[in-house]
Amino acid sequence: MKRSLVVALFAGAAAANAADLTVMVGVDPSDRESMVISLMDLGGTLSRVTGAAVKAQKSQDLGDVMRSTRTGEYDIYIAPAHVAASALSHGYALIGSTDPDEVYELVAKPASGGPADLKGGKIYLTQQDSVGAYIARGMLNESGQSLKMFNQVLYRKTAGAGLFAIDTGMVDATVAKQADVESWVKQTKSPSKVLLKSRPVPGGMTVVVKKDLNEATRKKLEAWFLSSSGTSPTIATSPRSATGHRRSFPARSSSMHRRYWRCSSRAYRSSTCGW
Repeated sequence: MKRSLVVALFAGAAAANAADLTVMVGVDPSDRESMVISLMDLGGTLSRVTGAAVKAQKSQDLGDVMRSTRTGEYDIYIAPAHVAASALSHGYALIGSTDPDEVYELVAKPASGGPADLKGGKIYLTQQDSVGAYIARGMLNESGQSLKMFNQVLYRKTAGAGLFAIDTGMVDATVAKQADVESWVKQTKSPSKVLLKSRPVPGGMTVVVKKDLNEATRKKLEAWFLSSSGTSPTIATSPRSATGHRRSFPARSSSMHRRYWRCSSRAYRSSTCGW
């Protein structure tokens, strides 16, 4: 009798654990993409929405986060586009992204006629696992070049500093968001030259869930993420300008938290993104 009771208790505990939802929040290591995320608030909100216990973790090691998508280690990923793309190729379904699609540009010193002219030079990129670095590799590969053509690849944390580095002669090229490039040129009258443009890439953070997740739970998640309440104060951006200076962005700003999460699956299939 006692043995049967113990077995039943263990079986019940195992079933409860199996019903837990695991969440990985992958944060881009470049400061331009820094996110203020409360794991406690996120876990509590998702638990209320789904009725299940939620275990949430956060990591800036996007290389390891991408590895975990291949082995299906988490039920939900909230992460930049390149991580989401990896997940979509390994049994996950797209819910949506926080921001509109973004275009990245390969920007070079004025005398550059094309990507091939950058051979032997220096390129400034954000951290190796950042979305900007992935897109840089993709754009160069599609143009018939690669990062191997550069004598030196500088991986740094400040995204906008690459544009400054070109104008001061410190590097020969960088990759930046089109909006940042346009803003920089307007402010500084920079003579730098755009050599390549990426296809549109989902901006901000993207949400994907396991395809084999319980259907009722997945529908609850989709309904919440795609509603106006889905961008609750559990996730807030803290962006920097193109020059690297942090701009004020209240944690409860309606411009971020009341924006609807939108689907943009087509952009993930872009070979330009390098995945």
